Amino acid sequence: MGKIVGIDAGTNSLGWVVFDEPSNPNADRKILAAGVRIFPSVIDPKKKTPLNAERRTFRGQRRNIYRRGQRLRNLKKLLEKELGASPDPALNPYQLRKDAIERQLDSVELATALFHLGHRRGFQSNRKTLQQKYKIKSNEVEDPEAVLAEQTEDKEEGKKLAKKLKELREKSAGKLLGQYFHSIFGRERIRGSVKHRDDLRKEFEQIWIAQRLTNGKFKQCLEDLLFGQRPLKSQRGLIGKCAFEPDQTRSPKCMPLFQEFNIWKTVNNLRATQNYRDVPIMPEQRQKLAEELMTKPSLSWAAVRKLLGHPKDTTYNLEKPNKNDLPGNKTAVEMIKIMGEKRWNDLSFLQRNQLVHKIRSTNNKRKLEKSLRFHWKFPQEIAGKLALHIFPDGYGNLSRKAMEKMLPHLQHGLNEHDAAQAAGYKRRDQIIIDAQARLPMPPDLRNPTLNKALVETRKLVNAIIREHGKPDLIRIEFARELKLGRKALKAIDDSIKKNEDANKEADKFYAELGHPIVSRTDRIKYRLWKECGEKCPYTLRQINASDLTNGNVHIEHIIPFGRSWDDSFNNKTLAFAEVNQLKGDRTPFEAFGGTNKWNDLIENMRQNQKFGMKKHKVNLFCRETFDEEQFQNRQLSDTGYIAVAVREYLEQLGVEVQTVSGKATAWLRHKWGLNTILNPEGKDEKTREDHRHHMIDAAVVALTTPAITKRISDIAKLEMEKVESINKLNVPQWPSLRSSLERLVENCIVSHAPKRDISGGLHDPNPYAKKQYGAEEKYSIRKPISAMSKGEIEALADGMLKKKLIQAISNQAGIDWAKLEGDAYKKALKSLLGEDETFRYRDKIGQRELTARRARILKSEGEETFIKMGRKKDDSPRWYPIGDYHHVEILECLNDCTVDGKKYKKGQRRGAFVSTWEAVHRVRRDKKALVQRDHGPNWRFIMSLCKGDLIEMEGDKAGLYKVAVLERTNHRICLKVHSDGSLKRPFNISINQLKASKVTIDPLGRKYPAND
Repeated sequence: MGKIVGIDAGTNSLGWVVFDEPSNPNADRKILAAGVRIFPSVIDPKKKTPLNAERRTFRGQRRNIYRRGQRLRNLKKLLEKELGASPDPALNPYQLRKDAIERQLDSVELATALFHLGHRRGFQSNRKTLQQKYKIKSNEVEDPEAVLAEQTEDKEEGKKLAKKLKELREKSAGKLLGQYFHSIFGRERIRGSVKHRDDLRKEFEQIWIAQRLTNGKFKQCLEDLLFGQRPLKSQRGLIGKCAFEPDQTRSPKCMPLFQEFNIWKTVNNLRATQNYRDVPIMPEQRQKLAEELMTKPSLSWAAVRKLLGHPKDTTYNLEKPNKNDLPGNKTAVEMIKIMGEKRWNDLSFLQRNQLVHKIRSTNNKRKLEKSLRFHWKFPQEIAGKLALHIFPDGYGNLSRKAMEKMLPHLQHGLNEHDAAQAAGYKRRDQIIIDAQARLPMPPDLRNPTLNKALVETRKLVNAIIREHGKPDLIRIEFARELKLGRKALKAIDDSIKKNEDANKEADKFYAELGHPIVSRTDRIKYRLWKECGEKCPYTLRQINASDLTNGNVHIEHIIPFGRSWDDSFNNKTLAFAEVNQLKGDRTPFEAFGGTNKWNDLIENMRQNQKFGMKKHKVNLFCRETFDEEQFQNRQLSDTGYIAVAVREYLEQLGVEVQTVSGKATAWLRHKWGLNTILNPEGKDEKTREDHRHHMIDAAVVALTTPAITKRISDIAKLEMEKVESINKLNVPQWPSLRSSLERLVENCIVSHAPKRDISGGLHDPNPYAKKQYGAEEKYSIRKPISAMSKGEIEALADGMLKKKLIQAISNQAGIDWAKLEGDAYKKALKSLLGEDETFRYRDKIGQRELTARRARILKSEGEETFIKMGRKKDDSPRWYPIGDYHHVEILECLNDCTVDGKKYKKGQRRGAFVSTWEAVHRVRRDKKALVQRDHGPNWRFIMSLCKGDLIEMEGDKAGLYKVAVLERTNHRICLKVHSDGSLKRPFNISINQLKASKVTIDPLGRKYPAND
């Protein structure tokens, strides 16, 4: 058969093996090469978030700050131009906003009041309707938030939510916001209250009328600057490509062309049976059914039977528990409802598509309404309704061009597959690929994890081709589920049916509240609301219907998404916005486990099972510990997606590519006894703590033929226990497979991709202040007490606070401070601070109660660990910790000398640690080499080490090690055995004791001297 390459593709690893498959099936196989390639994950190992997430967050904050500032600057210029005055910051804006309704203000006072409206303009939901924004009257489209505000009656609930919109509206009932804030000014906190922009719009209208302003153009410009919302960025570039026309984007589902295409495809796929016999559906019947669907949003199966003249016991192949009807032409129904049947029918098919495209693609609704009136000749009322109409989101799989070619063939009775061939499109297996000698650069798939995997796959496969030639067959592991049995399929259908019923119930619920468009997020909120018994699981406060739409309640991940990467329904619940913010990146127990109400929260979650909450979610909420290894499970679920992308990428070589189920390889590893190769205890369990398990997986993948997969799938359908199923298998084993793999594992050198490029943050984003404390200058930073470690509390600048806090934590834990550590410390601190994360204590004489949420920490590191940066407004500098180190330059002393106050003798070694900040300045600013080899006549350059570099050590710990961490503070490096894939801490070695040589490992695992 030739050479077979097996690849085990993961998110940060590639296991591979090359087999020489003989043409004689009885001949022995030969392993030509095998290995493992490990590359850096694009996920932060501590925060479990993408490496660019923090940078993207800060960039977004900078943009928002700039845009907000620019808007306020433009507002100030407009006020100066139209009123001839600038806002005066010395005036009380709340007093002026109140007076603006009662008396005439002078130009300075009016400018101050209006500027304050723009500065504190409140929150506007993204679900804001277009009717209010564009002042188009329509009785069918209402502002849902205004309707819900009028329906809010629970004032007791409003009193409990001190900073929320509902309470603010109740307290300010009968008053404008400016009047209300003036009445509480100086007595209650105003800053931080949540205001809705609609309330400020009402106040602005009242001010405009009271001040007798008449300049319409000024008012329009003022409204845009005060309340205008920047439109969301277009996602047009993210639309997928057509399966048959790769240069064309997919068509929106709302287009009449797609609606008709989908109807004919469904009708042609319809099959009928009665008493286990096929019932023919004649072409005239299909034509009649299609014509009926063109005028209906959907058609029930009972209506289909009646229309086709079939008995009631007739069943259809498309009739399933989760599919109660046939989809019709929803777009046509919606258009007819707005403009009338005659106007819609008078339009040609081309005009209908042009009209829908015009409505959904025009952002400026005023221009759209004008175009509909004067170009399309619609009356003003119909044009206004059409301009407001919002079509459902979603795209099909085909482009307009492909559907136009295939639709005539569908109308003649062909199914989609045959219609594609009749239109001139080829099947996938008929497409002749222009085989590449080497894999080209992979395409950008807008997924950092996948892009990284494809780049590393390219390096590996091209290296295999250079060394062993192009393979005849490539098999990759595809982590998809095997074909499920009947019971499992029925359980899935039942679950889908249940979810669809819940979604329909949600649609009806929102429709009664006046929401014409219901998003997927809205439906999830409704289901979570019912599941929680309409209560917040963190505060046990009632969640009203209005809270689901006015921003008071958020969908919240029980185990933070950044730590679990679990975005499923089972990891979601509801929480009030302020509670969600307080919980932050913590589990429920980490946030509330030390409080008095924790037991009440647990009991409430258990009671929620009667509302349909699954026991798994209850256990997830109540869990006191969170295993970070669950993140590795998330990586395994990513593998299926990556395997598909890698398969399509590898096909560019012009070789056959087969995908293999991860479940199949797991069974074969057990059947062939390969799990015990890397398990030191000899247990028949797969260990992931050794990178070389990827190579064993790849070997099994290479040997897993489609015939074996089919046999395993047949066994799985029997739904037996795992062990019993495996014992049923009769898979021929290659006699020398285990011994060959053991030999390969023993000699395998894991190839690690070092991180030598200059990337990441240049310094810590949090600035420190440098001040004189006694006789010493120290660096200080304010930090929440709830986030402080034990060492940070000992480094507090406030001596009394430190003393009181140490004593209180010790008393709370019942353990002496010197012995308090780990989880006991965290639990005691959390319990002491309570839900509001505030420390309360008495002053020195015990008369006055003091509170503290944040405190200043002192650090005494040498000044070289900080970067000094000036400020634009004044001369006081800020100091930033330098952050990570890019590499260390290891030097050997040639003559006795002193460096930074430390004496070195001849033969001793030291490390010159180079931060990312310094590395960037060397290359970009100073135009020097990244690695500095000349450190003066007293020092000889030995080598430089980056994270991921491999060294070969001598002596007692001889072997191959990977550099894991660079520690400048202790002047040492942390090493791990090259094959160690565990999360255990690496062992440390000082640079002076390091006796090793740097080596380079290519993607195929071959070792070369680094010649650094």
